[in-house]
Amino acid sequence: MLLLWRASLFLGVLFALLDLSSCLKISRRGLLKTTTLPLLSPVLSPAFVDASPAFVDATPAQPEIYRKAAAFYDAWNEKDVDQAMTFFSSDVVFIDSQYDKPFVGAQAVRDYLQECVDSLPGWKFIIDDHAADVPHNTLGLRWHVEDSSHIPLPFPNNGISFLTFNDSGDIREVRDMVEPTVKTGLFQLPLLRAVSKILNIH
Repeated sequence: MLLLWRASLFLGVLFALLDLSSCLKISRRGLLKTTTLPLLSPVLSPAFVDASPAFVDATPAQPEIYRKAAAFYDAWNEKDVDQAMTFFSSDVVFIDSQYDKPFVGAQAVRDYLQECVDSLPGWKFIIDDHAADVPHNTLGLRWHVEDSSHIPLPFPNNGISFLTFNDSGDIREVRDMVEPTVKTGLFQLPLLRAVSKILNIH
């Protein structure tokens, strides 16, 4: 009995090993068929090797309104007021937050730009960032001012501009917000809080 039990046990283990070996061979064949070729095919594919430049360079083209705004600032930086004015409509409105009234019309804006050119020799406006709303012909710019020496200016020199274009692509309105030279935040909020209490504003 013991001999028969050992023989049956040996045969059972042998058949189990044979079945396992067959399963491994089948799975290896299936694995090679399903994974090896797909992994090699993209590497060997000419379409993958000869990728088009448009696939490699995903940087979107700048919208036309941004290119026009950048060209305007280039002309202004070159002190070419005549060229700068070609980007404006005849009824342009230029709003500079440092002035109490806007500059209305092409002549008023020309005089304003000329005054800036005469007062800021060697200074240039550098666009740092922008956001365009093409369907509404509007453009936001973040910029700073630097001089030809590239030495940091001893006062705040950052600002933002909001430009609106007409259907012809001309700038019809500019709103400039310049970083204030005097920072009033430390005493402005307490002052507003005191005024709110006096006026009983809730």
